[in-house]
Amino acid sequence: MYLKILIHKSIKTLVTLSMLFGLTVSSWATDFSSTEMLAMQGDLKAQNQLGKMYVTGEGVSEDYSKAFEWFYSSAHQGYSGAQYNLGQMYLDGIGVTQNEVEAFRWFMKSAVQADDEAQFTVGALYRDGRGVSQDYSEAMKWFQKAAKQQNAYAQSEIGNLYLKGYGVDMDYTTAIKWFDKACKNGSDSGCIGYQVVGDPNYTKVLESWDNLVKELRGLDQP
Repeated sequence: MYLKILIHKSIKTLVTLSMLFGLTVSSWATDFSSTEMLAMQGDLKAQNQLGKMYVTGEGVSEDYSKAFEWFYSSAHQGYSGAQYNLGQMYLDGIGVTQNEVEAFRWFMKSAVQADDEAQFTVGALYRDGRGVSQDYSEAMKWFQKAAKQQNAYAQSEIGNLYLKGYGVDMDYTTAIKWFDKACKNGSDSGCIGYQVVGDPNYTKVLESWDNLVKELRGLDQP
């Protein structure tokens, strides 16, 4: 009985403090047990966090199937972060059969809620024609949405599209400007793109650019 009273007082204190400081209760859940408790109570943020814990093995054994279940629960109730994570599991075939069409659908749900990582990923899927018909104009549109939120990876990709003239008119000057922005925001590919395209001898290495871009995208994975 005494233990129950202590637990009750701790939860009450937790809720009171979260109200005073404008925090959600789930922001206080730092271990698996408390996160699981909040998730089972319907806290969408906690459900998403619990999914992450099952993916990484944080405080619990790795279990991709359970991670998928918690992401799915949170995502279906509209939580953007979980929608993004669910899309990633479908895209990579982790905890579920790989399905790029489903991956695109969930990334898009997150993207329309202004999640910049989801917007970048939707752009990348349009660029590569994964889960959706290839469309460079749509890729540019979503990269621009993410870039407005200072997503460095999207800024670098805009540079690539201007460089190759995919979805837009080819424009080296504009490409350099976007590579510069991306570089200043921490994109490795942006920095290298800025150096390469800005080189007076750039035209001599134009043919090898596609291979370089593929390598740089590997450096830039969020």
